[in-house]
Amino acid sequence: MLSEKEIKALLIDWLFDKGMINDAVIINEMVVANWSRRADIAVANGRLYGFEIKSHLDTLKRLPGQVESFQGHFDKVVVVAASKFVASIKRDYPAEIGILEVYEVSGRAKIRQVRPGRICEVKDVLKLTSLITKSELEKFLRQSGAALQPGMPRSELVNACGTRATKQLRSYVLECIKQRYNGSFRHFLNERQASTTEACLDLLSKSATIRVKLERQVAMYREGHRATPRAEKKIDFSMLGDGAEALGFEMPQSVLIRRRTQKSKSSKSSSSD
Repeated sequence: MLSEKEIKALLIDWLFDKGMINDAVIINEMVVANWSRRADIAVANGRLYGFEIKSHLDTLKRLPGQVESFQGHFDKVVVVAASKFVASIKRDYPAEIGILEVYEVSGRAKIRQVRPGRICEVKDVLKLTSLITKSELEKFLRQSGAALQPGMPRSELVNACGTRATKQLRSYVLECIKQRYNGSFRHFLNERQASTTEACLDLLSKSATIRVKLERQVAMYREGHRATPRAEKKIDFSMLGDGAEALGFEMPQSVLIRRRTQKSKSSKSSSSD
């Protein structure tokens, strides 16, 4: 039985094979609806797709609420499910909900499309603006020629969007999402080879990308300092008498020698003059 993470990797490879990743970014665990819902995988290209995974170990108890919320934020919703769930999902959910089945043949996991689903573009201004930050919203309105007052609450900014073209807002929101996740997606692409591994899947997380960058910066810092060895002097414990050698287990074995900088040398020379 495949874990959710294994199905994610399998799904991403399937999306690549279907050409859905051209001019797109993949988002791992995208939150919507004021952080109350989280799509397992999202794809942003000319539209926004949300994929919900139901592995063999899951239940469908939360699926109704998830689908309802996702339909308000994604242009297309697809459920990626283990074989045992496919019949009930096909029966209980409308034709616009896509279905991908995860199954195994000779011990090899595969995905097949059971139902394609349909594109239902999100045009609700409140839902669209919920996918961008307040500063991004302000930028959109300024670009649209709106006169904004300093400190306007988000609710007023959203109301100001009501007179703007929905198509223009949709394009702007998609571009904001792609830019926000572009760094983590490019990092993922650099590590991904012929197929998606669980290790490179972690790189689709923005926090993981930040952590990797910090680790590399620390490594570069250490490498740079390693090139200039520190001046140290070994501590001689013998002057403390018998039994002093035991202190070596609890005390430092050496001390740093303060380097005389060029500035201090120059100052000393000036004072002697």
